[in-house]
Amino acid sequence: MKKIFYVLILSIGIISCEKENIDNEFPNKSVPNKDTLEKNSSTTKYWTDITGRIEIIEVYDKVYSTDPTSSSNIDYISHTTKVPNGYVCIGGTAQVLETTNSPGALLTISAPTISKDSFEGWRAAAKAHLFGGHEIKLSVGAIGIRLKDKNGNYIPAEDLKNSLKLFTRISRTASHPSTSVTVSNGYTIIGGGAQVNWTGAGNLLTASYPKGNSWNVKSKDHGTSAPATITAYAIGIRDFIPNFGELSTMVISNCNTASSGEEFSFVTFPWDSSFPNNTEYGITSAGARATFNGAGRMLTGIGTNLEFVGASSKDHAWVDSGDICVYGIGIKKK
Repeated sequence: MKKIFYVLILSIGIISCEKENIDNEFPNKSVPNKDTLEKNSSTTKYWTDITGRIEIIEVYDKVYSTDPTSSSNIDYISHTTKVPNGYVCIGGTAQVLETTNSPGALLTISAPTISKDSFEGWRAAAKAHLFGGHEIKLSVGAIGIRLKDKNGNYIPAEDLKNSLKLFTRISRTASHPSTSVTVSNGYTIIGGGAQVNWTGAGNLLTASYPKGNSWNVKSKDHGTSAPATITAYAIGIRDFIPNFGELSTMVISNCNTASSGEEFSFVTFPWDSSFPNNTEYGITSAGARATFNGAGRMLTGIGTNLEFVGASSKDHAWVDSGDICVYGIGIKKK
């Protein structure tokens, strides 16, 4: 039985952090059963920092390709989850949930809403590549943030949006397109995503992750030629936020190796019971990168439950090995 993605495993591995190496032992942490924890419709989680001035919310929807309100094509599904009023969206999750049909579906989008809906929600999409006719189940999460000013009052969402900026870049058309986008000076990256702009048989997401102050994305066709472009999104927040101050960020990562089939990787921020919610940093974004040695391995999950970050990838129709790496961005009040 396929393991459910939103779970925490006992052996996470070594955390990679931009600031320091951290011993990955958390004896006080409650570990859910990895075969039973699943994101359900309208699930919500909250995190507040030790100062009480940063609040993060994550809202999840679970949708099905057989639901006519979600999709008109059983082999493809897309959905947008929005954060509640008062919050701005700075990250999100996308996960193909368990199905009884093989070889399953693969991600093509995990990206922020754009244009007039910027910073309001998160978009995700998946497709049944080459082998269709089966229901797709997709979990889409939107991560929202709101801040309190120095007087303890919430900063209005429209004002906070003025301290955020969405940076985008589209790749050239290729069978294996890739690109990256960097936030400009005066901003720090706190989130990012990817959208594969595919036609024909389809092109599938293989990477969407932070590196320094950039967001890197990759995709590939699989089994049949289908060149495409891919769009990279990076969400930057001003280094100094009016009426609030500054934020400190941390990036963590972990990689696991798969010989075949679906593989998962998890990582968590430092665990300390002296902090509210037991973590010093609040998670604002998740990223993932799948490597492969043959026909290909593609992403099936990029996500977080505000306690840990997880990613999953799989081969598809043709057996292949490779790594699945997960990345998380966290913030705290400086």
